[in-house]
Amino acid sequence: WRNGPPELDDLQGTAGLLEAAKKVNLAGLWAWVRGGGWGGAFVTNENWIDANVYAVPRLADSPDIEPLELARRWARNRLSLRNPEDIAAVVQVLEHSPTVVLKSFYIGPFARSRSDPWHPNGDWIQDDLIDADVAWQIVQQLPESSLDEMVREKDQALEQVTTDRTALANRLSQDNRAAIKPLVNTLRYTESLLATLRDLLAGLVAYRRYRKGHGLGIAKTCQKHLLAAQSHWNHHCQHDGSLPGSATAFREAHFWELTQSILDELAQPPCLSEEQRKGQVQVSR
Repeated sequence: WRNGPPELDDLQGTAGLLEAAKKVNLAGLWAWVRGGGWGGAFVTNENWIDANVYAVPRLADSPDIEPLELARRWARNRLSLRNPEDIAAVVQVLEHSPTVVLKSFYIGPFARSRSDPWHPNGDWIQDDLIDADVAWQIVQQLPESSLDEMVREKDQALEQVTTDRTALANRLSQDNRAAIKPLVNTLRYTESLLATLRDLLAGLVAYRRYRKGHGLGIAKTCQKHLLAAQSHWNHHCQHDGSLPGSATAFREAHFWELTQSILDELAQPPCLSEEQRKGQVQVSR
């Protein structure tokens, strides 16, 4: 609502609808409020989409209106919520969603390293497709000083979604269940997806560091995160992608091949260095 697409933030003169409506005499507008590719994600409950549908014409007509006030009106008028605490829990999700999306689907250090602000995520995520090979390429490109930030931003996004989902789930009652339960399910879907991304990237970071030093501790860290990523991915595909109200599950490219090949490698005894082999020969003699 307030800002333009992240791809365009650094381009002079671009702005979100709220700012543009103050400067341009709009004769009409067209809002593309749904994404996804040929394979999905296919949405089964359009309430979150409707929040944008509701906001766009109202921001165009009244650019000074506060987006959170729009969110409150939407929750009352479209979800038929009356309890102020129910409304506040829904509005909180909308308030946090821009930051969560940026920290989830973009890799901050990588995006900032691009000479051109267009296409800042490098296709590690496209529509509903996660490409693990591209994620690994990005991990290898980043300087060591940026790796922890990359994992930390995914941690923060996941923590925020979990907090918001818990707050919204705590508001469930017989009166609001039809409106709120599908929204809670979409956040469960998001949790398992973000947990997959967090552990995938954390595991790849650990694997890069393992390749530098072959330390047993970092190898165990890598194994822990990649096994967790596989578990979260199974849950996302087999459970959360079929919850009432949630979208169809994301798809993957090279996820299983990459993670399993690394796990298989870590299950083997580490290669000995030349100095270690000489030491073994001396001891055996």
